[in-house]
Amino acid sequence: GTSLFDSLDGASIGWKVYAESLPSAGYLGTDSGNYFRKHNPVVYYANFRNASTTYQTAHLVAYEDASVGLQADLNSSNAPAFLFIAPNEIDDGHDNPYKYPPTNSMDQAADTFVNGLVTMLQASTWYTQNHGKILFVWDEGIDTDTTGVGDANPGGGHSMVVCISEASKGQNFTTSINHYGVLRTIEEAYGLTLLNKSSNAANGDMSSLTGAYNAIGANAAAALVGGGGVSSTS
Repeated sequence: GTSLFDSLDGASIGWKVYAESLPSAGYLGTDSGNYFRKHNPVVYYANFRNASTTYQTAHLVAYEDASVGLQADLNSSNAPAFLFIAPNEIDDGHDNPYKYPPTNSMDQAADTFVNGLVTMLQASTWYTQNHGKILFVWDEGIDTDTTGVGDANPGGGHSMVVCISEASKGQNFTTSINHYGVLRTIEEAYGLTLLNKSSNAANGDMSSLTGAYNAIGANAAAALVGGGGVSSTS
């Protein structure tokens, strides 16, 4: 079916997935080293998997690649309007330190990654000139928590979403939201059609945190960072 990436293409809005520790640009294979495929949703969509190699390598790259990675794109003003960032299994806040010792605390690796990423994005013209928005999204809570919201009930439990934007400063957002609601928030920021269950208001909406710059198409700028879980709460 249609994905967010298809919707962005249809509206001629640029996007790119920056996956940390990805073995090579356009890589469609299984887990490799600290790269975990399950945290990189674009590789599961048939439209992407069946696309040309040129298309795949242009839209899926290693986060840290010196030529086409995030820092390189931000430095050269080549970063597209929508960025999807997938940390590797060390930095996604899921299993440290139990799975990948040594580290001094469960949060240390994820905190270091987040600090560097936010600093990088907020220092860029991509962020400062386009009313940038940064969303950090975790995918699940602890195993025993199946709490859900709206259409996702039962769901993956309580997990955290963090929004950094001009409008979110000083706000205390207490409304429940699920991942369909996060999708809706992104779609509204770019003026895209609401896909499937994102159209159900019961799933939540964070547009009050992204500000008054909704529905401005390619002039919007948003980065979505997917975390592995909330066994870490960085």
